[in-house]
Amino acid sequence: IFKELSSLPKEEIEISAFNYAEKLDKVLLIHGTEDRIVEPEQSVSLCKVLKGLGKDCELRLINGMGHSPSGPKVKEVEDVIKAWLRERGLA
Repeated sequence: IFKELSSLPKEEIEISAFNYAEKLDKVLLIHGTEDRIVEPEQSVSLCKVLKGLGKDCELRLINGMGHSPSGPKVKEVEDVIKAWLRERGLA
């Protein structure tokens, strides 16, 4: 994945979450399995990196969702977020 990142324009590399992984602590990644803008593997890889750094990372892949939730997927994403926050005492 890092080789793929190195081929991106400088501006895109600078905003990549991989560059800030050490600064992140509690992370919930929500990614649609049908995302055609950012491949779900990007979130899988990021969560692996974060866990390797000892960070709290949870990845939820939402079946049938694209890059952004719409229709019934909005409530599904909201429920995932609320549950994640409750589990960590943040809500």
